[in-house]
Amino acid sequence: MTQKELKSILDYDPTTGIFTWRVRRSTMTLAGHKAGYVREDSGRKRIFISIKKKKYSAHKLAFLYMIGNIPKEIDHEDRDSTNNKWSNLREATHQQNCFNRKKRSNNTSGYKGVFFDKKKKR
Repeated sequence: MTQKELKSILDYDPTTGIFTWRVRRSTMTLAGHKAGYVREDSGRKRIFISIKKKKYSAHKLAFLYMIGNIPKEIDHEDRDSTNNKWSNLREATHQQNCFNRKKRSNNTSGYKGVFFDKKKKR
């Protein structure tokens, strides 16, 4: 999908992160209606939008809409994967994206990314 095709089908409001249909999709989905649905994917809730029988993540479509391409990795600054406001999205490396995760529940050191090696005795 190209940016031009996307803009002919959907509108994106960067201040709210919400996509709306530009065209009537069916008798139930009219132009101006909110696009997308929330689905759990890999343990996280995300917003997906189906276009021509293909599912797209809304945060990827936001990048395509705003800058014309989809980066390899996209990070939600506030870690809320349903918040697709443009100010909350940023292109990131895999390392940057991993660093923005919350502290793991099995963390014993008290610090993100730091763990004790159980094999070494102290």
